[in-house]
Amino acid sequence: MGQSVAGLSSTYRPESLLSETETALSGHAFINKSSGPDELYALGLGKVTLPAQFGKMGFNPGLVDSMPVIQSSNWSNIIFYHNGAIPGYSNCLILLPSHQVVIVVLTNSISQRDTADWVAQALLQAVLDVKPPINLIILAEQATSKWNDWYRAIAEALAKERTSNTAEPPHDELIGIYWHTIKAQLLDV
Repeated sequence: MGQSVAGLSSTYRPESLLSETETALSGHAFINKSSGPDELYALGLGKVTLPAQFGKMGFNPGLVDSMPVIQSSNWSNIIFYHNGAIPGYSNCLILLPSHQVVIVVLTNSISQRDTADWVAQALLQAVLDVKPPINLIILAEQATSKWNDWYRAIAEALAKERTSNTAEPPHDELIGIYWHTIKAQLLDV
């Protein structure tokens, strides 16, 4: 048995992996604070206590002036959330463990904002009975406007740099591996 395998066999092994949940979900990195006393990143989840901003791991924060701060006078327990997006869909998950409530929003396309995040935050406000609820439509419209500005700038830059009447090369000439200049990424065609 190699040294690394021997080292693994002598580590602590709990009877149940669930017994280590508290350790796994304890904060491992700070999320920039909004107004909450506890904004941490743990096991792919944001971990907050109210008042707090949600959606900080998604792309809405880059699309609006400021994310809303959700607060509730009748809620002081820990809340976990996760935003995710890959080509083709986005998602938002909010866990309220003390009340055994889970909010899951899945979309099957990327829209002009993180729709899953806004919908999940609206549902969270309903669960927490936030009075008056934050008008997320205004923020979604702001996010859409900035998203459109980004794409307009990209289209304009491409049009400006385009060489007119460029012949399309034969497709077999495009086959190859194309590296980013610092070799951080590659495209294999």
